[in-house]
Amino acid sequence: AQSSGVAPGNAGGATIATQVPAQVWTENFESGTPTNWEFFGGAGVVQSSQGNVLGFSSAGIGAWGVQPGGDYTLSLRIRQGGGAPEIMLSHTGDPPNEEYYVVRLFPDEAEVVKFIGAQQSSLGFVGKGIGAGTWTSVEVSMSGGGQSIVVNAGGQPLLTVQDPQPLKPGIIAFRAVGEGGTEIDDLVLTPRSASSGSQTVQPSKPVQ
Repeated sequence: AQSSGVAPGNAGGATIATQVPAQVWTENFESGTPTNWEFFGGAGVVQSSQGNVLGFSSAGIGAWGVQPGGDYTLSLRIRQGGGAPEIMLSHTGDPPNEEYYVVRLFPDEAEVVKFIGAQQSSLGFVGKGIGAGTWTSVEVSMSGGGQSIVVNAGGQPLLTVQDPQPLKPGIIAFRAVGEGGTEIDDLVLTPRSASSGSQTVQPSKPVQ
């Protein structure tokens, strides 16, 4: 995959008064299977009419091994297939002690759910979604580690939720539930402190 990151720079040991931009990650899967991902179940890098994408032949998870912190914006494109695509935020721990948020995106509804072990609580629901069978741009913005989660779809507000007791930061993952067919592409993960900083991209090499 064309996975890239922006590393903080230096000035030869000199003190820098301005804020150093945080790392920015991008992924479009065009160079194959990326090194900083793990795939489970029916998830994997596949070819489609859009080029290489993260595809789900059946239920599965693609975990992106980056740590964006608690304030960031994630943008991506999703084509909903037979199953429901889910974006997992702030994921930490292993079963049965996982903690994470899930942004569930159905054709005609959307929901944000908080999971702590086996306990789950809905933080918000809306009776509109991302449609089915067509590519839709989705943007998820997290503030305060989950105190606020804002979801936009197709350039329009979709759902905003609040959590007064946010989870600690973790990784981002993508899950498909039910039938296969969902595809995900063109990921950009921007920590809030990097949104206005200069960027130097360093692509990483795919798994051979």
